[in-house]
Amino acid sequence: MNDLAPIVFICYNRYHHVVKSLSSLKKNKLAKKSKIIIFSDGAKDGINKDKIRKVRKYLKKLSGFKSKKIIFRKENFGTKKNIVSAINEVLKTFNKVIVIEDDLILSKFFLDYMNLCLKNYKYEKKIWHVNGWSYPFMKNSKNDINFLGSMNCWGWGTWKNRWSNLTLNEKYLISNFSKKNIHNFNIFSSMNHFEQIIRNKNKTLSSWAVFWHATIFKNNGICIYPKYPLVKNIGFDGSGRMSSIHKYKSNLNNNYKDFKLNLEIFKNKKLMNAEFNYYIKRKSIIGRLLVYLKKIYFSIF
Repeated sequence: MNDLAPIVFICYNRYHHVVKSLSSLKKNKLAKKSKIIIFSDGAKDGINKDKIRKVRKYLKKLSGFKSKKIIFRKENFGTKKNIVSAINEVLKTFNKVIVIEDDLILSKFFLDYMNLCLKNYKYEKKIWHVNGWSYPFMKNSKNDINFLGSMNCWGWGTWKNRWSNLTLNEKYLISNFSKKNIHNFNIFSSMNHFEQIIRNKNKTLSSWAVFWHATIFKNNGICIYPKYPLVKNIGFDGSGRMSSIHKYKSNLNNNYKDFKLNLEIFKNKKLMNAEFNYYIKRKSIIGRLLVYLKKIYFSIF
């Protein structure tokens, strides 16, 4: 396969996660034909310096890719700035990108899938994002490639002409989302993604993915999901920003390799309802009742 997307790998101080993630990535047959650009964030404090030094020693010896470039941040950028600036930097040279964070284990067919989608859907302007992870219910779909409005940042890809629309302006988003927009953005009120934008504005949270999600939503964009998950998140161990308290099912299908293109590109209502049900099951009985009432209200008005 020619014209492979460059891989952006984001890491900080988790040595064992970095080793596991990159080891799984190297098992992809396309790894040897792919360029990898690694962004290693700087230390927040003295405690992290030794951990980062250990990670960087491993990265310097890393092989198994067509080419390798490492950017060692001299200061701590933090996850949001490190990821956004990394993607911006790479897309100055390339027209597409695959993004992987250090707590992700990849299927050995992950790169095949990502490059297939990025190549074949690049002119489908309504598609904005390619997910590597997928919901458990997606296995019931008749298609290998499926479409929803929501994005997931566990191993993903996009194109320069989509990413260039990213807005990190909390005030703009807050003022341009109607109540119905917020309801739909929150997967029919079963989730509370919009709260993350408010928390970013109030400086009680610093995250990037919700802004990309909001940008896609405001542009009525579509995201691709594989039938089976090609990524597993191992970051729910308390080593990073996510803790086991927020853990939800993250499996990996390492045998799924038949990716037939789907040219019926629209947000599948059946899958949208399945996504809604996936999240609402976590709520209390009263919480579910309130969500259903909101869903009925916004379907009428």
